[in-house]
Amino acid sequence: MRRLFFICAFLVSYVLEAQDIKIIGGELVPAIVVDGNVKVRKLVGSGARVAGGVGVISSESIGKEIGSIITVKKDFEVISIDLTILKNNLESCKGDLKIYDLQDDESLKCLLQIPIVQNIPISEDKMIYNVIPKEHIKLQPGRYYVSFSINKIGSGINKDDTSEKEIIFPLYMKRSYIRTSGSSKLEKIGFNIGITLKGL
Repeated sequence: MRRLFFICAFLVSYVLEAQDIKIIGGELVPAIVVDGNVKVRKLVGSGARVAGGVGVISSESIGKEIGSIITVKKDFEVISIDLTILKNNLESCKGDLKIYDLQDDESLKCLLQIPIVQNIPISEDKMIYNVIPKEHIKLQPGRYYVSFSINKIGSGINKDDTSEKEIIFPLYMKRSYIRTSGSSKLEKIGFNIGITLKGL
């Protein structure tokens, strides 16, 4: 079985194309009134971008999780979860984003699970998804694992089609985890897919 992730040694041309932003989510969350001096904060656990490096989730990888480790130093209310996809040719693809409290023993407690979109569209272009949770979620100081996984793809994939069916992400050089299912143990890896939290 092909590996869930690999690093390509060449620079992919579509990385250089202009990016579109897609706002994903159901109903808008209630308005948050804050003091005019309060700025939206960004929590990034990605590290340095791997030049030309990409991560791949294939059609064989349903339920496998990859993500980023986010460190919260003071109370943080999540407004959006940002995810970059460089390319997707998986038809009728549905995915999950989850926020886990990462315990000292590297066990996980799930705090939030939302479907990122009913159908992640087919695209040859780089897209940034701003995923807006319906409910407010407040994070206390600590470490969190924010993950992405595919939970469903279309059933009409032509087996005679030999082209690769996959979602491609940028890779960043900072430690993170993968796991093969929601009940399996975390496996340490030296890279992540650059998921970002924005909030107050």
